[in-house]
Amino acid sequence: MKIVQKTPNLLILRLRPVILWIFGVVFASVGLFLLVTLGKVTTLTCTRTEPTNCQLVASGLLGSQSKQIPLNTLQGAKIEESSDSDGSTYRVIILTSSGNVPFTSYLSSGEGDKQAIASHIEDFVKNPQMTFLKQEQDDRLWIYLIGGSFVIAGSLMLLAPVVTCVFDKTLDILTLTRLGLFGKRVFEHRLHEIKDVLLEESTDSTYRVSIVLMSGDRQPLTSYFTSGRKSQQETASHIKSFLNLNN
Repeated sequence: MKIVQKTPNLLILRLRPVILWIFGVVFASVGLFLLVTLGKVTTLTCTRTEPTNCQLVASGLLGSQSKQIPLNTLQGAKIEESSDSDGSTYRVIILTSSGNVPFTSYLSSGEGDKQAIASHIEDFVKNPQMTFLKQEQDDRLWIYLIGGSFVIAGSLMLLAPVVTCVFDKTLDILTLTRLGLFGKRVFEHRLHEIKDVLLEESTDSTYRVSIVLMSGDRQPLTSYFTSGRKSQQETASHIKSFLNLNN
């Protein structure tokens, strides 16, 4: 929190959670990117009856994209693998006499499912008696879960309110105001009811400043915990010094 004003009888602190807002934009953007680019169902349909062709269709939130593959160019399928420190990802590659066609624009986990798709394509190519082939890879569920989680987390960060604390010795009042997109919340306490100012720590080593009242109740300045122990400890020290609670 930054000191907006400080006199012997008045201390005004304000927190604009800019860093939290920036992280919110990043998280929400990543989530939307995942939803739009990877949240798709991809279907390959081949038929040996007229008109003889194959069609590869990828459908997602922004619509569908399709690619025609002449049946007489279809030669089979294989699995493409990419490995790094986090593990391996895979995708099906459709083999044609005109070049390789990726089944999806991205690689993902699940080697067994992709191997099954490649095997069915191979069987269709080798067995002229098969008149119809339909293979589908639906990645929407797990992408919606992951991408949706990022969007929700980012949205919550963007909703973090501006917090203003006014310690007024003349009126003997602490006024805590949280101003956000959905309105304003105001909390008031008598200064003589304040017993202490603590730095609370959560289980994941994040922090928030909390006012301890004579009744034993606590009034946190923010409803959430964040990193930055040093700066928040300084805020607590400023308040304790102003209220003469250091001893």
